Amino acid sequence: MKISMIGLNKVALTNGISLENMGNEVLYILENDSSFIDNVNYLLSKGINAVRSPKEALEQTNMCFISEGLDSNNEEIAIQKVIQNAKVVGENMSRHMFVIDRMGLSSDKLHTVKDTVQEALNERHSNLTFEVISNSSFLR
Repeated sequence: MKISMIGLNKVALTNGISLENMGNEVLYILENDSSFIDNVNYLLSKGINAVRSPKEALEQTNMCFISEGLDSNNEEIAIQKVIQNAKVVGENMSRHMFVIDRMGLSSDKLHTVKDTVQEALNERHSNLTFEVISNSSFLR
């Protein structure tokens, strides 16, 4: 299975490596993560794929973990990062998508994520479908 991950942090790296070890292909989307150059070099040395284009990654996958914001000490900033990335998913997905929130957002914030993806799809006049899943404990 091909999986994309937005957000390059220690949790995402660990989870991505675990998913790779189970036979999945993980594509990290690095568009917003320029401060993690050491992690990028580590990823590339291990053979894990990293791309700068969300469109490139989301065209190939039907599952996207949003991990960006997990390492923030400010909850409001972290939530905004998740919502921004939900918009990126809606703007770039090209098939049915499972959008997995790694923060464990409350149900009202999770609805905001769902609405954000749907608004981006509506702007594209797209009838693509998606599911939003909250799973903060996945592979911990």
